[in-house]
Amino acid sequence: GQSLGQYQIRVLLGRGGMSSVYLGFQPSMERTVAIKVLPREFMHDKTFLTRFQQEARTIAKLEHLHILPVYDVGSQDGIPFIVMRYLQGGTLADLIARGLLDVKEAARLITQIADALDFAHSAGVIHRDMKPSNVMINHNGELILVDFGIAKSFQVGSKGTMIGTEGYSPPEQYKGEASPVADIYAMGATLHHMLTRRDPRLEPPFSFSERM
Repeated sequence: GQSLGQYQIRVLLGRGGMSSVYLGFQPSMERTVAIKVLPREFMHDKTFLTRFQQEARTIAKLEHLHILPVYDVGSQDGIPFIVMRYLQGGTLADLIARGLLDVKEAARLITQIADALDFAHSAGVIHRDMKPSNVMINHNGELILVDFGIAKSFQVGSKGTMIGTEGYSPPEQYKGEASPVADIYAMGATLHHMLTRRDPRLEPPFSFSERM
């Protein structure tokens, strides 16, 4: 019953540690959208909104068949938000939970993820949190890489705040280092999960102490 800019908020779809996602409607285009809303406390950093908008615009330029389109970015009453295409097909994590994927199907699907990451890397963007729950399925059964909200334009060897998921992130990422290799590592962990149904978060190859 509330609005963010021109978007009407319909219902909460999900909530994570970094954001909440709502089902929304854009009257001007007569389309249903997904709206990712970040916490107000992020606005305490005076440079955050500028970085947030710059990164969102960069992500919006990643026009690829297997990357979720970003329609808009903005803020209202101190609340930053990103507007994206709404997909109803669930996630790769849901697909894995339903049973083992055969090798041929897993290869077909992981190729779609690889194409999306290769395209993003060529544009100077890394994802840094590639995992099955950040891969959605469209109405054609194809994979769509989502949640580039924490993506960052990269320079190989640069250091910053550690972002990622235990079991899917390589050791160097826990030291604040980020490069395209981190996404490739995460893609390998995702493929392992697809073929074995063994969640890397429950059986990580490294402990936190070893990583630090």
